[in-house]
Amino acid sequence: MERILEEPVTDVCRPLKAGVTIYSKKDVDGLLNDPLFEAGKTGDIQSAERLIAQRWTPEKTAELKAILDTDRPPLFLSMPGTSHKNQIPGAFARHLQKIFGDTVYPENLGSLWINSDTHVVPLHNTMMKIVKRGDRIFFPRFYEENKKTPFLKALRRVSQFYEIVLVEDALTTAASVYAYKRFLERNGIHVSTVVGMKGEANLSVNQKEIKKAESFAKECGMKADMSFFGRELPQKVFSGLYLNQIAEIRKGLNEAQKEKNAEKLKSFQKERDDLDTKLMLLRRVIERHDKDALMKLSKMMVDSVQPHTDNPFMKKHETPLMKPSTLVNILARRNSAGR
Repeated sequence: MERILEEPVTDVCRPLKAGVTIYSKKDVDGLLNDPLFEAGKTGDIQSAERLIAQRWTPEKTAELKAILDTDRPPLFLSMPGTSHKNQIPGAFARHLQKIFGDTVYPENLGSLWINSDTHVVPLHNTMMKIVKRGDRIFFPRFYEENKKTPFLKALRRVSQFYEIVLVEDALTTAASVYAYKRFLERNGIHVSTVVGMKGEANLSVNQKEIKKAESFAKECGMKADMSFFGRELPQKVFSGLYLNQIAEIRKGLNEAQKEKNAEKLKSFQKERDDLDTKLMLLRRVIERHDKDALMKLSKMMVDSVQPHTDNPFMKKHETPLMKPSTLVNILARRNSAGR
């Protein structure tokens, strides 16, 4: 296995300069109800190709070109899937490579695409669709190079001349994209941009939002160090976990004399305490590779798995949640690989 670099994650992870998605949260229903979308996610490559061809527009091509460098060709790298069935990211990356194929770059280089499913093995097996939305960020994602088809060494060399663009289907919380980005950047491969079908692709949290969250937290008598989470969490997750909840708590404090708001505040405070514990454990897992923190976090997340007995798709996955002990073994393997 390619040696895992030992730099701290916070020093390695650089902010994404921008991102592009086809659909925002407001107009995504048409995509989710498209039979091609579900077929592509469950293994039909032809449906995935037709979906991308129908929905990616010249306007989106122009938007992406405005973000990318003009002196380096893009290398479109699809996100590896947990289920090993989703064909949309690979079809999407290939489609984008064809679109940029006619563009001439310095040194006569042309655009490329790589299917990560061929070269990377996701070591987590938790299906995010059965996890409560607010808790998806706390499920650690781990990736490992496929020993049969290694590519990190070659990709690191190529990335000196190409701009790496991650291609995903749905950026629900973008936590998987961030985890894969960390995996690549620990191996010396910088990711510049993200492209997706739906969700929030402008992932970087700015200092103004961090200061706003810190100010609200102080008014509520809560911890105010948001710098780590501003670096490590995607924009959408940061807003959902911090800005929105803190704003609600602040509102409750301002109207604490009203009984219903007082009760609401107590409920938010308990949720906030749980949230702080989970984020503290997640921080220890990311920065220190702390096995005990990983075990505790994994045990806390068992309750976040939603019942799926009525879901035909999930009936095929009788044990979708990875055991905490298995996650600890994975972390130990990653550490030993880096020594």
